[in-house]
Amino acid sequence: MFDLTGKTILVTGSCKGIGLAMAKSLYQQGAHVAITARQISAYPDVMRHFSDDSERVLLLNCDITTEASIEQAVESVVSWAGQINGCIANAGERGSGINVVDMPNECWQQNINTNLNGTFWTLKYAAREMKKQGVGGRLAATASVSAQKGNAGFADYGASKAAITALCRSLAVELARDKITVNCILPGWVETDMNQDVLSDRRLYESIRRLRIPMGHWATPEDIAPAAVYLMSAESGYQTGDTLTIDGGYTIF
Repeated sequence: MFDLTGKTILVTGSCKGIGLAMAKSLYQQGAHVAITARQISAYPDVMRHFSDDSERVLLLNCDITTEASIEQAVESVVSWAGQINGCIANAGERGSGINVVDMPNECWQQNINTNLNGTFWTLKYAAREMKKQGVGGRLAATASVSAQKGNAGFADYGASKAAITALCRSLAVELARDKITVNCILPGWVETDMNQDVLSDRRLYESIRRLRIPMGHWATPEDIAPAAVYLMSAESGYQTGDTLTIDGGYTIF
């Protein structure tokens, strides 16, 4: 099930955390995978996760805050593999942690430009190539449960992630007749570098684990990755404009 042999999939922000777990799972299911980071040289050991398989893994520099960088990354994937069958707009950044009344405009604009604009450009250029190919495709974006629940100090992050879900719903309608599906993954609390400040505060970490997550534990990146495999597979072919929430029950509690 979920055989991705022969498929080429781009995953942005995929040298660590959720993105790396996604890329590894896609690779394990047979896909050719393009991995990106703002500076790929900052991750000299990333290929060891893929058995140094340069035939099926492409490493790319991609700054998602710059439209031209994303366009070039998509073009590089097509030049490398001759096609792009799937794309996951995963790269992003955390919110400022500043309440709205005190938030400088620069913080707001930075988060919107990175999370929302970066996702918009990634999906835009991947979709263009898929439409040219004329054989359908799979698009997905990593949003967050912050799109559904408010958190003090993270209005910039929550707004950008909620906007991503709206973007994907509209894009799903636009691309449906092209047999290109578009969906969102909404992780909850995940043990990644992005949450390092909480992870290092054991009292806060345990409070969230015990009082806010019904399943009683934080997610790991590997808990999120299977959703990416499913959404890139043939089995998800009739699912579009949807959100997959993976949060241990956080949003229903």
